[in-house]
Amino acid sequence: MKAMQVLLTSASALSILSPSARAAAAVIEMLPSSSQVAVGDTVFLDLKIHGKGLTGNKKALSAFDIQLLLDTTLLNPTKVEFGDPQLGDQLDTNGVVQGWLPIGSGVKFSEVSLDSAGQLASLQVDAFIMARVTMKAVAPGTVQFGLDVNALGGKSGAALTSSWQPVTITVTAGR
Repeated sequence: MKAMQVLLTSASALSILSPSARAAAAVIEMLPSSSQVAVGDTVFLDLKIHGKGLTGNKKALSAFDIQLLLDTTLLNPTKVEFGDPQLGDQLDTNGVVQGWLPIGSGVKFSEVSLDSAGQLASLQVDAFIMARVTMKAVAPGTVQFGLDVNALGGKSGAALTSSWQPVTITVTAGR
């Protein structure tokens, strides 16, 4: 619990940087494994980031603190896995501090890289999955997902702005 508090404090500190320290906008896509599931089934939601300006001036993502907003009476978050299933964790070549916590309106998760700005810039790809959220369908209905992006940190700690579009998953009564 203490580690989670330190992580959330560190990641939240990124959000108070001055506007002049802000870098290029990032796009966070929410990619569900399926748009419809039955009660009792498991579904995944990947959060993919791109558009950070990783080419040319080699900006990179060094930290994030995000709250995934959803109706937890329909889909119950059971696990958060950090990193891209194919590419690995793009924030972790030399270590990270990470954690997740279920909350009433969804799930909160954060990751802070311990890599240098140079390592992140040279090794990070242009687009990758930051995290995968696993959820169990518990009741029928339609779930609309939203994000509360508390902080995104660039390779040198500069705050990144972001945009996202809501997605939905329909939970059916079953087979």
